[in-house]
Amino acid sequence: MRKISRKERERQRHCEEILRAAEAVFAEKGYNRARMSDIADAAEFSVGYIYNVWKSKKDLYLGIIESKIKDLKSFIEAKIEETDDPFEKISLLVDAHFSFLEKHQDFFKIYMSETSETDIRIFGTLSTRLKRYRSQQLQMVERIFEKGIEEGIFAPVPAQDLTTALKGMIFAFTLDFLNRTPGENLSDKRNIMKRIFFGSVLMRTRESREELMGT
Repeated sequence: MRKISRKERERQRHCEEILRAAEAVFAEKGYNRARMSDIADAAEFSVGYIYNVWKSKKDLYLGIIESKIKDLKSFIEAKIEETDDPFEKISLLVDAHFSFLEKHQDFFKIYMSETSETDIRIFGTLSTRLKRYRSQQLQMVERIFEKGIEEGIFAPVPAQDLTTALKGMIFAFTLDFLNRTPGENLSDKRNIMKRIFFGSVLMRTRESREELMGT
């Protein structure tokens, strides 16, 4: 493995600092209102240096989203490897998503709340860049549901439909949390979502279902 030079390590560290600063600025101001000078001030670098690392505001914006989506994918995959049980895998997937949400709220504000005011061409590029990651994740979830259906854990409906339903509920509850009133608890949101979803798709008696959900 090639050894990374001190200069390369320093450049990588600077990139990470710029990404963190840009994430906070975009979350606060939105894509259209944020300026590279705002990001430079927050990161404590010159505007010229930032343009030396990122060729445009759009490129920096996409860099934030791509980096965090990769991190989220890796985080979820590591969590669900802890068990072979399909129900527990889906439960851990939901837990991992909301745990990541709690730690990276600025990212989710950018990714989910700013779409309406951001140039649609940016999201077209974003979809192209991240299509592979999204496809891999959805296929992974479908395989879990397929196994659970075969084992009689989940209702005998198409695994793709279960995946779509889960994705939609996670999206809706994430957006609801980001627009929450002060004092709302993320764990409560997560548990409510899990009870609604699993209560609809688990092939269990009421007693065993409550046992599985820890209620």
